[in-house]
Amino acid sequence: MLHIKIENLKKYLYEGLVIVISVLLAFYIDAWWSVKNETEQRKFLLIALKEDFVESKKQLAQIKFNHLRIEKSLETLLIWSDSTYLPLEIESRFDSILGVVFAREVYDPPMGAVESIVNSGSINILSNSILIAELTTWTSIIDDLNEIEFRRNEHFYDKLYPYLASNIDLKDFDKGIPRIVPWKHDATTTYLLLKEREFKNIIYMHFVLQWNINIAIPRIEETISSVIELVDFELNNF
Repeated sequence: MLHIKIENLKKYLYEGLVIVISVLLAFYIDAWWSVKNETEQRKFLLIALKEDFVESKKQLAQIKFNHLRIEKSLETLLIWSDSTYLPLEIESRFDSILGVVFAREVYDPPMGAVESIVNSGSINILSNSILIAELTTWTSIIDDLNEIEFRRNEHFYDKLYPYLASNIDLKDFDKGIPRIVPWKHDATTTYLLLKEREFKNIIYMHFVLQWNINIAIPRIEETISSVIELVDFELNNF
């Protein structure tokens, strides 16, 4: 009888041990799978970030070139307007210099990866606190730049373009817009606007707005470089 009880006790202990081991194994597998999924998600997010910021860097280089070109043209117009006399070269160069100002580009980098990470709460998957800080401020940095660009463009439509339209024939004015078929525009005397105070005031304000855009670009360049470097570091640790 005692022998049977001992055998039953061993059986129950064995069955209990099997259950405990099964539960612990299930917890282990679940934890392992969660870690595996989180690791794969983190790697996927990092790759997406790398692609977006590499593209952002390429776009910024192009728009920076154009923004600096606009600023240089405006600066040239201001220098000419301060001259006591108008050099002969101005007649041939004025239209092309002023035509650059018609460019009104706005920086529009890909935001899909950042917005997806920040808005979905996936940012908690990332472990690098510096990277998290850069990503959480990225949208506001771009919004700030776009706001300045908007003010520049608003000034163009509200002040500069109406002034030019009322003083020169814009259909004969070379706006510097690329055309597939070359076209010939008639010679103009638009350079005479350089001696008009209102023209100078409008150009000066446009220059200030453009300058504000250009001084905001270095911070964006630094953020892009920082994010790419941090993402590369994280990816190299997989």
